[in-house]
Amino acid sequence: MNYFLGAIFSTDGLGEYQYLEPVVRFMNNIIVPATVVLAVAAAIMIVVFAWLIIKAEDGEKAKEMKKRMIGLMITFITITILIWLFGLVISNFGTIMTSIRSVFGSL
Repeated sequence: MNYFLGAIFSTDGLGEYQYLEPVVRFMNNIIVPATVVLAVAAAIMIVVFAWLIIKAEDGEKAKEMKKRMIGLMITFITITILIWLFGLVISNFGTIMTSIRSVFGSL
């Protein structure tokens, strides 16, 4: 699946690690739908938590639901960043390994 500007993750940085090309293509196909699904699921859960906060019987339960809602938002942001970071690292794996070898090869 190509997007408006082409593939999100390029296979140019793989170098000798061309066997990772199917993984990069998979990440290109799944990254946007996965991000959208995570965002929609998080939005639905935030609405549910907001409803539970509104219907809370006392302030303590409302505080607990607020903590859970904040935890959900942090989890969504963290998982989304990790998925995108994984795609970025895998698509540039050859470049990263070449840089590591050049740094540690000169020591």
